[in-house]
Amino acid sequence: MKYQLLAIFTVSCLIAQNAAADPQTERIRQAAQENATALTTANFDRLVDLTFPKVVEMAGGREKTIELVRRGTEEMKSNGSAILGAEVAAPKEVITSGERRFAIVPMTVHVKVPEGRLRSKGFLLAISVDAGKTWTFVDGAGLTKEKLAQLCPNVPSRLTLPSKEPPVLESK
Repeated sequence: MKYQLLAIFTVSCLIAQNAAADPQTERIRQAAQENATALTTANFDRLVDLTFPKVVEMAGGREKTIELVRRGTEEMKSNGSAILGAEVAAPKEVITSGERRFAIVPMTVHVKVPEGRLRSKGFLLAISVDAGKTWTFVDGAGLTKEKLAQLCPNVPSRLTLPSKEPPVLESK
């Protein structure tokens, strides 16, 4: 009986937590997960659709960006590596600046390497230019404040990029 009450209480808390979740941050999380899934399933067309347009432009356009990602994936495979999966979490905060909105989306990527598996914690920067109706992403791996200013001038000063964490090798 005690365990049943505990189970009912736990389920009730989870339902309440989900009901209270901010719909905007959940939309961001879902779009970010779609981005991560596109990367792990080699759906490069969709990945580029979900990439912040200025990144695509700076890479030379849509077709060139797709080709760059495809070649990077093939190079990983030729070295015995592959992306196994990626999970994202909901952002903690959405920062608004006019019609633009920004959010840091925590992400963990799992990569198979010859020595075992790498677990890499990072982030995606979610950007909306239409007051949160649609979201596109910038991979945070090489992102600095300076690069961000090139991609998206007038970024709110209170947007803080997370510090980089070294990947963790899980040996075979």
